[in-house]
Amino acid sequence: MRTQALRRVLVDGRAAARATGVRSLATTDETRATAAKRELAVLAEAFQRYDGDASGALDRYEIERALEDLKIPHDEVFVDDLFKALDKNKDGTVELREWLDHLPRGTRLKVAEKFAPGSALDEYRAIRFTVPTASIVYTYTDEAPMLATHSLLPIVRAFTESAGVQCELRDISLAGRVLANFPDNLDSTQRVDDELSKLGELCKTPAANVIKLPNISASIPQLEECVAELREKGYDVPPFATSSEEIQKRYAKVLGSAVNPVLREGNSDRRVAKAVKEFAKANPHPMGAWSPDSKSHVAHMDGDDFYGSEQSHVVPFDIKESSTHKDAGVVRIEFVSEDGSTKILKNKTPLQPGEVIDASKMDVAALRDFYKQEIDDAKDKGVLFSLHLKATMMKVSDPIMFGHCVEVFYRDTFAKHAEFVKEHQVDATKGLGDFYAKLEACGDAQLKEQISNELEECLKNCDHVRPPLAMVDSDRGVTNLHVPSDIIIDASMPAALRESGKMWGPDGELADTKYVIPDRSYATSYKKVVEHCIEHGAFDPSTMGAVSNVGLMAQKAQEYGSHDKTFEAPAQGSIRVVARDTGEVCCGVFCGRVDGVSGTRR
Repeated sequence: MRTQALRRVLVDGRAAARATGVRSLATTDETRATAAKRELAVLAEAFQRYDGDASGALDRYEIERALEDLKIPHDEVFVDDLFKALDKNKDGTVELREWLDHLPRGTRLKVAEKFAPGSALDEYRAIRFTVPTASIVYTYTDEAPMLATHSLLPIVRAFTESAGVQCELRDISLAGRVLANFPDNLDSTQRVDDELSKLGELCKTPAANVIKLPNISASIPQLEECVAELREKGYDVPPFATSSEEIQKRYAKVLGSAVNPVLREGNSDRRVAKAVKEFAKANPHPMGAWSPDSKSHVAHMDGDDFYGSEQSHVVPFDIKESSTHKDAGVVRIEFVSEDGSTKILKNKTPLQPGEVIDASKMDVAALRDFYKQEIDDAKDKGVLFSLHLKATMMKVSDPIMFGHCVEVFYRDTFAKHAEFVKEHQVDATKGLGDFYAKLEACGDAQLKEQISNELEECLKNCDHVRPPLAMVDSDRGVTNLHVPSDIIIDASMPAALRESGKMWGPDGELADTKYVIPDRSYATSYKKVVEHCIEHGAFDPSTMGAVSNVGLMAQKAQEYGSHDKTFEAPAQGSIRVVARDTGEVCCGVFCGRVDGVSGTRR
């Protein structure tokens, strides 16, 4: 009996051991599965963080920035090898599945270490699920707002500190953003954090409380000036004009309206506070009187502009349900030449159900003819010629339109000195100032004097074939065509309306002006206002109302999303938007040579 009982105990013990082993194995498997899920979640979050343009795929530049962020060597050979290893379908981008399935083990560990629970990023991530912290972010920007910060910020802090609220300063100035994009060119004491990217992440959370001051939307000349100043002060950032394509991509991230699309996660609602409006009525600013005989007027194209060529396409609301294709709701933008060959301009743009996408073009030949016509008409009418664009916000299309105006106005000089223009790479999109800068640097004093005299002749209000140009600074001879960012339409037109519809001429006097606004998308509004003032006189600030401005800018809508979808056609052909899953052409435009094409979403 004892032996039988002992045998039963042994058997029972073995069974228990087996059961314990099975439970232990199951627990181990469960632990491993949980760890694997956690790792995939961490890798997916890292992917989203590095997907700067929210396209759903990483390009080579984003892979390089990811390696830089992870403190992994990122020389060109390593980046190329890694990119090829990840891009299994050879479409020029790395999708999430490719990232999850093929990321090398060492890199996976680096990502897990940086993003894992307990890391600094994990602590930062947690604010999404907690009550917003009592903290205000005040942005350090450029020029006048930057100067105002030194007097206003101490006052703000004096109030917030008494309430136990911290007010921290974040540098999103142009210089700060340039430095943040080139850490590999700086020593450890010069490197700065990418505050704009951090604020972009913060603005997606309930904890966001940001005082965002106006910041510069840098044109190319302004960026070049900033880079030159940084280099002069010992920061070894690469020169803009002589940089490689990869460096140009980095600089593109700070050109134009680079800040607002990142921080503005909602649509803006701008209304004048009642107290401010009442003060303006009680203390009206001066307004110049308008004459019914004023010759000032707005000139715009009558066709072949963005307004006249716009096409729209509505993404089906059931796009995700009606297709199981991984690229459902994703489009590409491509150029098709006359011989049928295709070039991808933008490989992937994910769209939302019900979203509206637009495509339009500006015909360059028609634009140049329009400029010639209006230059001659300004001369005949005896008024100033003034071009009004927004080359800062519309950083791709408007500098090109500006450059064509410079070339047409000074066409005799550009034609006569075509060899100099080509040899010294005079860039009309940067304005007449670039011509002067290249003359200054050419080293040929005689040629410099000759061409400078010819340019100056065009500015004189005499019996020359050109009309006088409106001036930015009459005393220094700076015209409206010197620098594209000097005349920004939403500031320049209101200023002209306050000055009786006049602008300053080369003689230092106010004169009636032809306001040249090529595209009808917004030219007709200004045209109506000018005509109203000629008929009814100047506006009266003490009695006039106010306009509420609701800006549709969330998720890079409209012009905020147009920057990386605007192209200069390389040859005659067509540019079209194609659904990646079906190959269907959603919309497209035919282009003559070097037409400008712009796409937006809303």
